[in-house]
Amino acid sequence: GTSGYYASGDVPGDRAFGKPHLFEWQVHGHRLLVESSLAVFRREGRTPMSLKLVDLDAERPNTGAALSTWLDNAIAGVPELAVCYHRGGLIHHYDVLQTDDIAALCAPPFDPDVILAYAARVLEFLQHHCADDGSQYWLLGDGSAEGGLHLYDVTKGIVAASVGDERPGAGTTGGAEGAAEGA
Repeated sequence: GTSGYYASGDVPGDRAFGKPHLFEWQVHGHRLLVESSLAVFRREGRTPMSLKLVDLDAERPNTGAALSTWLDNAIAGVPELAVCYHRGGLIHHYDVLQTDDIAALCAPPFDPDVILAYAARVLEFLQHHCADDGSQYWLLGDGSAEGGLHLYDVTKGIVAASVGDERPGAGTTGGAEGAAEGA
């Protein structure tokens, strides 16, 4: 067996340290193939964990940073996070957290269940609206607290759909195509 700590793979040389690798992730019945550069440290007989460095002189991590860390761990199926607190590059102390406890690292905290439910809604939205083979799409957030999304079919030059857009025929006319015609 192996006796040292290894990043990413179960055995030395399995995956290059810090190089992107693929994970299969399931969210509410949707199977995804996701690329990540997350370094996962494994040791035979121990729980795998990732590592997050936190500068004690910096502000508390924002929600986006904590969400990104949680999402990386959730996608990789890593149950624990080692948080290494440092000041000027010198280790001050560390904590080991369960992945679901990462939400408490930020202000305000987030609810992992709400994030997963939103991810499932976005995937269902994409599955329904990205229906044309050979089309290319852009998915853009509108920056609102409600998490509004707009899907653009760049192949056709139209707004394909928007989250919450329930109007009959929504997304089939107007958008960039209609604006170009009116110009």
